[in-house]
Amino acid sequence: MHTPLHALILEDHPADTERIAHELRQAGFTANYRVVEGEAEYMDALNPALDVILASYALPGFSALRALELLRARGLDIPFIVLSSTLGEDLAVHALRQGATDYLLKDRLARLGTAVAQAIEQRRLRRAQRYAEQQLRQSEQRFRALIEHAPDGITMINARGLVLYVSASTERITGYPAHEMLGRDPSELTHPEDLPALLEALIGLMRQPGQNITTQYRFRHKDGSWRWIESTISNLLAEPGIGAMVFNYRDITERRQAEQALHEADTKYRTLIEHIPAIVYQIGIDGYDSLLYVSKQIAQALGFASAEWVAEPRRWLAQVYPRDIDQTIADMARATSDTPQLSEFRILAPDGKAVWLADEAVLVRSESGQPLLLQGIILDITARKHAEAQLHQLNTDLERRVAARTSDLARSHDTLQIQIAERLQLQQQVQASAGRATALATLSKALAEAGHELQPLFDTVAEHVALLIGDATILTVLSEDRQSMQAVGISHPDPQAIVFIRTLFSSWYPASQGVAVKVVQSGEPLLLPSISAEQANEWLTPAYLPYLERYGLHSLLIVPLRARGRILGTLGVSRDRPGHPYCAEDVAFLQDLADRAGLAIENAQLFAAARQARAEADRANRAKSEFLASISHELRTPLNAILGFTGTMLMRLPGPLTADQERQLTTVQRSAKHLLALINDILDLARIEAGKVELRLEPIECQAVIDEVAASLRPLAAQKGLGFAVDAPDERLTITSDARVLGQILINLVNNAIKFTDTGEVRIELAARLPPAGQGSAVIVRVHDTGIGIRAEDQARLFEEFGRVHSLAARDREGTGLGLRLSRRLAGLLGGEIELQSVFGQGSTFTLVLPLP
Repeated sequence: MHTPLHALILEDHPADTERIAHELRQAGFTANYRVVEGEAEYMDALNPALDVILASYALPGFSALRALELLRARGLDIPFIVLSSTLGEDLAVHALRQGATDYLLKDRLARLGTAVAQAIEQRRLRRAQRYAEQQLRQSEQRFRALIEHAPDGITMINARGLVLYVSASTERITGYPAHEMLGRDPSELTHPEDLPALLEALIGLMRQPGQNITTQYRFRHKDGSWRWIESTISNLLAEPGIGAMVFNYRDITERRQAEQALHEADTKYRTLIEHIPAIVYQIGIDGYDSLLYVSKQIAQALGFASAEWVAEPRRWLAQVYPRDIDQTIADMARATSDTPQLSEFRILAPDGKAVWLADEAVLVRSESGQPLLLQGIILDITARKHAEAQLHQLNTDLERRVAARTSDLARSHDTLQIQIAERLQLQQQVQASAGRATALATLSKALAEAGHELQPLFDTVAEHVALLIGDATILTVLSEDRQSMQAVGISHPDPQAIVFIRTLFSSWYPASQGVAVKVVQSGEPLLLPSISAEQANEWLTPAYLPYLERYGLHSLLIVPLRARGRILGTLGVSRDRPGHPYCAEDVAFLQDLADRAGLAIENAQLFAAARQARAEADRANRAKSEFLASISHELRTPLNAILGFTGTMLMRLPGPLTADQERQLTTVQRSAKHLLALINDILDLARIEAGKVELRLEPIECQAVIDEVAASLRPLAAQKGLGFAVDAPDERLTITSDARVLGQILINLVNNAIKFTDTGEVRIELAARLPPAGQGSAVIVRVHDTGIGIRAEDQARLFEEFGRVHSLAARDREGTGLGLRLSRRLAGLLGGEIELQSVFGQGSTFTLVLPLP
């Protein structure tokens, strides 16, 4: 079988052309070729359909190398074989380097067919490789686009627990941009209660390469809130090119909240169901093989525990009276439609007695219309059935005993009608109770979503109550002195009516006026089921008449707004249309709504009061700081004069001093210095609290600051006979901080250590802390002494203003009680903190922790 071949031959000798064509035919090719000799013909003949180009090395005015250069310039992938009569090895290598596929001598053309076949195969392999590479790039682009635009977040974490990659949707879910998460340990943002279980699951998963788990936990959003996250975690640490734990996660906070609300509503629903005098049940849509729930009233009605029937789904069917089984199963099959299905059958009680039951089942569907389950209510109709049996017997004997049994038949009929009416009333009560329970749950959820702001709460209450029970709804609150009232929440289906009512109640009015005054004074609801036009005109002010003319007032209900036994205001509703009067059930329902709203409003009022109290405390603290700063400046001037005068006297510049005079002047000087130190500390604290301290942050060597402090205070330790040592690493520790502030902190700590140490030593230790789990890198400076120590009960107030230890050993030590307070505030300005460990009678260690960036 011959292989088609489309070839272009560059040759100026016909004999050589014929030899080339002969060799191609011998190799099994059916050659369709064109012969060209010059560059113009060659360029005209070039096209992508060519299978091979066979070029003579040298032509008049043209050459194979030039033809090869033009082929590359056109960007065509066509095998190019050079043919020559005298081609040397150097020229052949040069041609191959220029892009030629092969080269042959014209007197050795027997290999031509093989060379052409190999060249064509090599081109096919090149094209296949390029196609595969193109498909791989497209696949990678599609995969990356899929990840970057996926609604779920994707995060890759290495074996050390640090983030390697986050997808673009991570910022939408967590609030953190990708650059803030890279290199971070996400366990820092996991809720402490969920972290142990999550870490345990991750450790277990790391032992199972290629496996995955799905878990839920709370994650701190950038706004500070906790969000519930559902994450599928895959162990791809061993996968080449991945080498990470891959988290695919989504925010399920709303779902968790909905599940919680559903659980609470379900609990209320079950509580309601278990207190009605009927058996309520739920079964799966597959019928009698999957009993999901049965209320506890079954024990009272039939003598069976509800748990027995749920544990054995077919148990109830085994108790059905044998002659009723087929009809009962047929009735259940018809209950899968949307029409309620009524069925009556007998159940054998444990004592063997047959109990007649009336069952009404209805199909419950999801929001999307999918069948979920069958729900029914069962009533004991044994008495009714007995009456029906008696009625049947009476009908049989009617002709013979019609006169004697007329009165009995009437009584049986009345009993039957009463039972039917009771059953209908019970059904209506169940439906109304369920609807109101749902409404209460909806209002509670809306109040929770409204938060602690008062006006949103007022509007939420008015809007929800209007939808549930009234046309017009007015929510009023009492003033703090309970002498005035104001309408704070108004709702009506017509927006123009809301504007009109707001105009009527635009300001505070006396609590002794209006229809609601009786409710406020007595704490009891006011129910006016039906109001005539004359009554409305009599009770209401003339300003209200335009509203009456347009909308009307036919029924009115006002209840007190209560919270923890205190009346906060009133909640009133009215009907604009006749024929729908309020009743006693509406009073109970509206009072329940008002109690829930009252509790939420009181909580919001308490929250607002607490917020105002905090603001006032902040203003008072700032005023105190400004006062201290001002008075401190005023006191320093006379103190400096006293110090200067006593210094001059002690230097005996005015003249000699007696021993008593020198002792008294020394006491004055020491007291003035102590008072000046106290004023300076107060001034520093005032500047800090007023936010007027300016830090000069620059790179500083910690050893240099410590050496300076040690040099200034070592003589003081020597005067008391104390050892004084500094332990610092050989490596110089450099941090970005304020050298003056750092020195002031260390002077206070070391000076205190010397002051409260009588024997032993004072030691300053400098070290760097590496970042363990949950902590960052830091520079640690410890000041340790062997002094009097501090009792545990005194340590809490040690860092308070003027906080001193009230022990006998500490009473004779001079001090302002501000040094440690000032040091801790200065440490806070540097981003650090001061820690204390002390054992009474053995010594204390104060640790300054300064974080490294």
